[in-house]
Formats: sequence, C-alpha cells, structure tokens
Amino acid sequence: MPRAAADEKLSAAGSHRRSVWVRLLAALVIAVLGGMLGKAYGDAFYGPDDFDYQLGFRIGFSIAFVSALIEIFYIRNYRRSWIRRVAYLPGLVVRVLVLTLLIRLCIVANQALSFWLGDASAWQDFTFANQLRDTLLSVVVVIAFIMISQFTSIIGMRRFLHLVSGRYYRPAVEERIFMFVDLVGSSALARRLGDLRFHDFLAEVFFQLDRSSIGYSGEVVSYVGDAVIYTWPLRDDPQRNRSCLKALRAMHRQMDMVADAFEVEFGERPHLRAAIHAGPVVVGECGDSRRQITFLGDAVNMTARIETLTKTLDVDYLISQQALERIELPANVEAIDAGQHELRGSQEPFTMHRLLLK
Repeated sequence: MPRAAADEKLSAAGSHRRSVWVRLLAALVIAVLGGMLGKAYGDAFYGPDDFDYQLGFRIGFSIAFVSALIEIFYIRNYRRSWIRRVAYLPGLVVRVLVLTLLIRLCIVANQALSFWLGDASAWQDFTFANQLRDTLLSVVVVIAFIMISQFTSIIGMRRFLHLVSGRYYRPAVEERIFMFVDLVGSSALARRLGDLRFHDFLAEVFFQLDRSSIGYSGEVVSYVGDAVIYTWPLRDDPQRNRSCLKALRAMHRQMDMVADAFEVEFGERPHLRAAIHAGPVVVGECGDSRRQITFLGDAVNMTARIETLTKTLDVDYLISQQALERIELPANVEAIDAGQHELRGSQEPFTMHRLLLK
C-alpha cells in the first residue's frame, strides 16, 4: 500500500454511519441555534420579518450550518487535514478568511432568494453599511463558535457544559461504568519508534478510538500515558448500559481496519487491551487556576487494577462481575468466566470475565 494511500485510509477508515449521523445532528442543532440568532438580529436591525421569507432565520441557519459542517466534518474529523498541521494562529486566520467568504455568499444568496420569491424589500436594505455590519457581526459570532469548539475539544463538550452549568460545583455520588483502554506493548513500541514517532503513533491511535466511539454516549475522562479512560452513567436499564461494550467493539473493529495503514506508516500494528468495571464514585469540580471534573472512588481504582490484570492473564478484554451483572451483552459480544482474582486494594476477590468480540 503506497504511503499516500495509507494516509488516506488513516484519515477516512471507520467513519461509520452512526458517527456521521451524530455529527450531522450536532451540525443541525448548531444551525437551528444560528437561525434563531439570525432571526433575532434581523428583527432588531431590520424590523419583524415576513413569515413567508424568514430572511434573518435563513441567513443565520445557512451560515451556522456551513460553518458547523466545515468544523465538524473536515477540521475536527481529519487529524491529518492541512489546517491541523499548521500552528493554531495561522490556521485560525485562514479559517476566518474562508468563513468570511462563505458568510458573504450565504448573505447574498439568501437575499437574492427572498427577492426571487417576491420580497421587493430584500434589495432595499442591501447597502454597504448594512452589509459591512452584517458580515462583521457574523464573523465575530463564527470566531466565537470556533473558539468554543477548540475549548470543548480540549476538555470535552459534556465537561464544558457541566462546568458552565455548575452541575458538579457541589460533589455528587453517581454510579458509573469505567473503561480503561490502553496500547499493548507501548514501552517496546516507544523504544523501537523513538519518542517523537511514538507520540505520532499514539496520537493516531487515540484519534481513531475517538472517532469510532463517538456514537456510543461515552465520555473521555482523561488520557494517561498510553491509556484512555472512558465513563458512562450506570443506569437501571441493562440494555442502556451496553453502550460501553458496543463502543469497545467499534474500537476493536476500527483498529483492525486501520492496522495495515499503521504498518505502512509506522512499521507497527496497534493492539488494544481494555478493562471494564462499574460502581459508585464521587464526581465534583477540583482546582482553581485550572478547574476540572474528577471521579474519585474504588470503581476507578479497581478498573485500573483490572487493566493490570489483563497483562497478568495475557488477555485483551476483561470485565468484572459487578459490571457484567448490570449490562446486557450485545449479540456480537460473549463473556467467558475467567475465575476469581485478588486485586490490590480490595478485601474481597473479584470474579472476572473475558470478553470475546465477534
């Protein structure tokens, strides 16, 4: 496989239907919010709009939808897109210039559409001063959207919303599912590839894991070394709790799909290990200069111990009995008894099950 083809496969493989629909839904939500903002702006500066034409809503919707599609489906969906390979500030300038052009096209096209539909007043407001104000304010809103998008990509959308809403300003006890996913043989990989190439390898693995798991309602708690920690709410309905296993299977399949491309690019094939456990934890905000939401409790600690056990038993995927009792297995996942094991920090032995992903 040529290197260019490997790059293409690493960027495009596994963009399965579920994650596409999730991203498209997010773009539509952003577009509707943009339309509402455009409607309010139009009413404030141009007076109430005729319902038959809804020029303000259409302009706001189209600007927000185009901006969201570019941000979600190109810039954030392709780790190797050229815009992500340049420094942040030059990349931001290019994005703003491109979006300014698209904003102008959206404004002019929607005004032309209103005129074509019979709104004779559509061109009366088409003055230089109005167009300059409309464009500048639209650019400011789009820049704010880009900045928020960048911020949420650092801490995660759910954590961003939780911090803004103050949901965990006071600590709360919640039941949670935790899944630790790490790279098999990472130390040896780092020695063979060298630190910089190993970082590229690991970043690509994390990117592929993220894009394959995005449609299964999981939340990335943190990246720790070569591991990713995911969490899901532990619900009363076992069927709703199986999202974690569906996500794991999607990750497994994704790694299989891109393994050849990894071998061409890096000379190595990625192989995953995962541990799943569930139980109560305390969730709350911590820190001052850098605030974050933390999960504290035995459920987190025992998941880490189970991840260590996967190495001892030389198996890929383990799940505890406590978690398995609360999760309905998907049809393509099988759990096999792996016996009882003593885990450091626990007074009672844990019954473990090995997961087979079909």
